[in-house]
Amino acid sequence: SIRMFAGGEIIYHKRRARLFEKVYKRSGLACPPQLKQGKSGALIFVTMKSDICNSDNNELLLTETRQYVYRDEQGSSGVVHQPMPTGQTFPTYDFVREDIVLNEALLFRFSSVTWNAHRIHYDQMYSNKEGYDKPLVHGPLSAALLADLAISSAPPNQRLSSFRYRAMSPLLVGTCVKIVGNYKKSSNDSQQSACELMVVDSRDPSFKYMDGAASFQ
Repeated sequence: SIRMFAGGEIIYHKRRARLFEKVYKRSGLACPPQLKQGKSGALIFVTMKSDICNSDNNELLLTETRQYVYRDEQGSSGVVHQPMPTGQTFPTYDFVREDIVLNEALLFRFSSVTWNAHRIHYDQMYSNKEGYDKPLVHGPLSAALLADLAISSAPPNQRLSSFRYRAMSPLLVGTCVKIVGNYKKSSNDSQQSACELMVVDSRDPSFKYMDGAASFQ
């Protein structure tokens, strides 16, 4: 089977982990795997949950969930839609990180720091075999770009308390993207604010590769 990255969420609890603090990680299935039918055939969605806890008193510091999709290797690969220049006026956002080119060097560095040696991220021939014109950008790299923009755009005296993200479309190496977002008022807590985030194509602002949301407190 072929595993694809679908999305995830990170929640910071009341106290943050400190530098050099001794912690441990416990991981497992967040829920039973779900079987669905997609364009490429049968898809199995698997959600993993990990807790980071203090080693001395078991205090919960951070919770992360990640969702993966598995499909049959014999299934037809999904065709990647290539955005085309539309001539649209780019929408106005509260914060924008302009024109990031996701090139081979960036993917190589991200593979190195995450210990990810999967050929889909660097091997042209392997990527072609899987049905893609070029190697794929890591889903967690897109998520990291969203999180970085959220952190740098946090309101005064607030910090990131949760972050979620969802992959919308495969992203190929060499693509130029914009990382954008808008602030959103929280209805249940006046001390908390939030924002919506997107990775969009620089040529076609209506085309999203990933969307997400962050909250601050």
